[in-house]
Amino acid sequence: MIINGQEVESCPGETVLETARRCGFEIPTLCYHKGLGAYGGCRLCLVEVEEGDRSLLAASCTLPARPSLKILTESQPVQRARLHVLALLLARCGPLPVLQELAERYGADQHIYPRLQEDDCILCGRCVRACEIVGAKVLSFTWRGSGRKVSTPFGRFSEECLGCQACVNVCPTGAIGVHEERDGFTLIRWKTEHQYAMCRFCGRPFVAYRFAENFGKFLKAHVRGFRGTDHFELCSSCRRSLQAGKMSEVTIKR
Repeated sequence: MIINGQEVESCPGETVLETARRCGFEIPTLCYHKGLGAYGGCRLCLVEVEEGDRSLLAASCTLPARPSLKILTESQPVQRARLHVLALLLARCGPLPVLQELAERYGADQHIYPRLQEDDCILCGRCVRACEIVGAKVLSFTWRGSGRKVSTPFGRFSEECLGCQACVNVCPTGAIGVHEERDGFTLIRWKTEHQYAMCRFCGRPFVAYRFAENFGKFLKAHVRGFRGTDHFELCSSCRRSLQAGKMSEVTIKR
């Protein structure tokens, strides 16, 4: 297909966004994450698609790459739409570092729309998708319109939360927040408290106890012949040391 007048080759199963980035064309995104799949929520990745006699704007992260496509990533309609999206996000969230960086890079006016509210969440849905992939399925979108938000069921502490912090790691704005304590931590936005599991060898906290417990049950249930506890009772450093010791013993015997 053709991107900005340059003929490029896409790989099977790629989207326009993946092909463009691999070929060196810059397209901004917020809701896209390689490990979570396409969503098309933030609309920053809009591109102009010319196919036949018609032209339209489409989210490049959800648009499959096809040989007949002609893509423009910096046309006037694309730039205009991108600037309005950034202005709306700034009106919702204020001068968050990630938004300010994009606004400065693309020349977005931060005062087009009046400030609507102070909320670090941009509704990108990354945390919801990450929670679903992990298997907890605690987070979801609630309400509609300007009142839409991400929340746990009924906005309360959920016993299903594993404390894996996948939602924290994929959040582009840092809206969730983690309050570290001596023996545990609190996910501030979800109001969920978790105790750390302590490493059986070194005694240091390394992962949420509930996550370690569920991971152990999963391994025992789905891995045939699994009897060890190294994966959920040892930290990564001690686990590597133990594995290295076992390999050394095997080498010496040989």
